[in-house]
Amino acid sequence: MPDGTELDVAVDDQEEQEGRERGGRITLLVITLLGLGVGSAVGMKALGPALGTAQAARAPDPSEQRDEGGGTPSALHMIDNLVVNPAHSGGTRFLLTSIAVEVKDPGDLDLLVQRDVGLRDALIVTLGAKTVDELTDIGNRAEIADEIFHALAKVVGDDVIRRIYIPQFVIQ
Repeated sequence: MPDGTELDVAVDDQEEQEGRERGGRITLLVITLLGLGVGSAVGMKALGPALGTAQAARAPDPSEQRDEGGGTPSALHMIDNLVVNPAHSGGTRFLLTSIAVEVKDPGDLDLLVQRDVGLRDALIVTLGAKTVDELTDIGNRAEIADEIFHALAKVVGDDVIRRIYIPQFVIQ
């Protein structure tokens, strides 16, 4: 029959072993978090800017892009992240969209930049008049794009816009 001393020693050894395991896990966790922090900092401060600069140097100049006919360079004005509440949605639904406006003459890009607020307003009025059902019906996309084209042409003039593109159209 073991005496109480041997049991106390066994319990102490077990507690000491569990303490070392806990300490090892904590050390591993601290080292992992430190590594992630240092790696993130190096990525943001050193690698990110260097890689971004290299990528930008390799990217084609948008002003040198040609239209489908191989003619004059195309020029785009982006209207990003426009949020619109559709008609009759009670503010519970929204449309997130981005519109790219291609101009006939690259010199007209400054005009679009100057009238960006008016363009955004025309888009909100035009798209906000549509119901969720009208916006989600894929068959209406060409009609909606045509309405957008004409609404924007009223702001900048009929002879400025060549075409519009809708690269983002998300309804929630």
